[in-house]
Amino acid sequence: MAWADNGHTHYVLGSIQRYYNRVPLRLGTFGGQFYVLRAKTGHRDLLGARLTAIDGHGIDALRDAGRSLWGGLPAFRDQFAFNLLESPDLLHAASLAAGPDSATYRFVTPAGATIERRLDGEPPTATRPSAHA
Repeated sequence: MAWADNGHTHYVLGSIQRYYNRVPLRLGTFGGQFYVLRAKTGHRDLLGARLTAIDGHGIDALRDAGRSLWGGLPAFRDQFAFNLLESPDLLHAASLAAGPDSATYRFVTPAGATIERRLDGEPPTATRPSAHA
């Protein structure tokens, strides 16, 4: 449906988080880049860090893959990319992660340090909120 390339023709994901695993981070987009907005205990050092790669795929390839799933302007498409970027399962299905259970994420912190971390996808549950939570 994204081939129609408009913001009104797309598949509504709804509760995708209930069906696919997610890493313990929540990403948001600013200026075409993706940043860690929330992190569970043990990963709080990543708050504010900018995502630069996942399993060796640079941000341009990741952004393009996310944009291929929704129509509309690039900034509009980026609003939905977290669904792909936060799920090793979906990344693996898109040939962007080596396996469906975890992926290696690379970030640059606000201080300029590079952090590379293997993150496991937490399994989906029926009680997981359907919103970006």
